[in-house]
Amino acid sequence: MFEAAVLLKLKAMSDDALRLLMLALGLAVVFLVAWVVDLKGYALLGRDYRFWGPVSAVAAVFLALLVLTVFRIEELRHSLWQWLAACAGMLVFTYFYSRYLGNMVCDLREQRRSMGYDQGLRETLRMRRDFETRRRFERSPAGINLQGRLEALAGKYGADAACYLVPHRGYRKGEKSGHCVLLAAGRLAGELKWRHFDVPDLPPRPAMLRPTGESSELFRLFREVAVIPVERFPGRSLEGLIPEAQKGFILVGVAGEGGKIDERVIGEVEGWLGGRATGGSGRG
Repeated sequence: MFEAAVLLKLKAMSDDALRLLMLALGLAVVFLVAWVVDLKGYALLGRDYRFWGPVSAVAAVFLALLVLTVFRIEELRHSLWQWLAACAGMLVFTYFYSRYLGNMVCDLREQRRSMGYDQGLRETLRMRRDFETRRRFERSPAGINLQGRLEALAGKYGADAACYLVPHRGYRKGEKSGHCVLLAAGRLAGELKWRHFDVPDLPPRPAMLRPTGESSELFRLFREVAVIPVERFPGRSLEGLIPEAQKGFILVGVAGEGGKIDERVIGEVEGWLGGRATGGSGRG
């Protein structure tokens, strides 16, 4: 009944009105896909990939119903393929817009370069999540407090700077993301740099380090250290990490995905640094 009424109304429309209706329906589908694919669309949906499947299924069903309806109307058969070609062209444009131009709109080029991410949409979305997480934490009272205390530690023990954050992938089996925490250890560098990790030479990438012995205890403590702003990292790239490490920067821990803050961790880090500075075991 409803379908018959819709078909009667469509047949009663003029050719110009039908073309406008088809254009509007096609644009609606394109805008729906663009809203989901675009970074702002992901932000509204929680930036979660599980939303992509349901929304794509709804769009596909909508397109299928529209095509079937058009096939039922004899007068519109000649324009069906023209409409489908135009819709496909708009979808292709939407894809390239979201993949390339959308990245520029989000102003994440500098962050992607600094963290070694490629230009793909998936990497850009992950970069956006990391960037927003760091920014939220940096502005939070807990983040300000943690950063201040770590800066005080760095100054107390002769460091040239405070803590820095560098992304890493697959640090240990099963870990897909996380952050390496760096300390500019100053006069402690000669005692702790790399020898602490039982690594004879500078590794090609800090993420390849494997904690052994005493360092395992330190890595365990740093599992709950929250994120530190990456903007403070000189060089702003993984490649820039090696020359900075030669100047005295030390890899001291890994922050887990949870990013929880524990006062006990800060206290034990203080004790560890103090113990190492005085020649003790450093376990606080």
